[in-house]
Amino acid sequence: AIRNLLIDRIEFDPIEKVRYSAVEALGLYGMTNPKCRSVLLWAVRYDKSPLVRAAAPNALV
Repeated sequence: AIRNLLIDRIEFDPIEKVRYSAVEALGLYGMTNPKCRSVLLWAVRYDKSPLVRAAAPNALV
């Protein structure tokens, strides 16, 4: 499923823009099930990119 691919990109892709785009896509499509929410919360706190960390809270709402 698309959701699982996006989650995988957020967790493992080395390219900042790919992780950012995956975060944006989860937020855009309203995929706020518990796994999505968990990954987005992780990204807010722990992603190495300030761009991704800044995008993740917006994807949660």
